[in-house]
Formats: sequence, C-alpha cells, structure tokens
Amino acid sequence: MKTTRLKVFVERPSSSSSCMTMDFNAMQAEKETFLTLPLATQVAALAREVSREFGPRVELDLIDPRNMFFLLDVLRYGVKPTEPVWVLDGKVALRGVPEWKDLKAAIEESLDRKGKD
Repeated sequence: MKTTRLKVFVERPSSSSSCMTMDFNAMQAEKETFLTLPLATQVAALAREVSREFGPRVELDLIDPRNMFFLLDVLRYGVKPTEPVWVLDGKVALRGVPEWKDLKAAIEESLDRKGKD
C-alpha cells in the first residue's frame, strides 16, 4: 500500500515553559485568550478528518514549531507561529487552515503520484 507523509506545523497553545511550574486550574480563563487556540482547534478537526478518510495511507504528524528537533524544517518551510503549514512528502502543500476539499485534493494527488511511481 502506498502512503504519503503529512507534516502539519501548528503552534499548540500553552503557558508552560521549560522547568516552570504552572497552576493550570487557575489559568483556565487565560487559555481562552491564546492567539493560536482557534488555529489549533481547526487543525485538529482537519487532522481527525484526514485520519478518518485516509487511515493508514497518510502518516500524519502534528508538530509544534517551537520543538527544537524540527528547527531545520521550520526554517526550510518558512513556518510562522500564527500560520499552520501543511507539508506533503517534503513540499509545502498548503498554508493556513485550508478548506477540507482543498486538503483532501492535495492528499489524493500525492497518493496518486505515488501510485504511478
């Protein structure tokens, strides 16, 4: 079975950093003001749809661009904290939060290309 790899770079909302202890119960109201919360919520819904529609044919990775292990990818693909980036098989396919039909079409095109190889 041919598979395609989809990396989605999206900043996850959080108030924690390194070794700092946080009281998450006290911060519940603050969580609603995170700038990236709506983006992360929309990306998560699309990721669930990808998993439902394509199952094991798509290797899906949700990556927080602040993760230092992916610094080279962040630089290579021009990832910004306020804009999700969708990378299919090493190439930027979409930026922002795409419509489901556009994302589905991009994935299907990638799978079709792999089927012809």
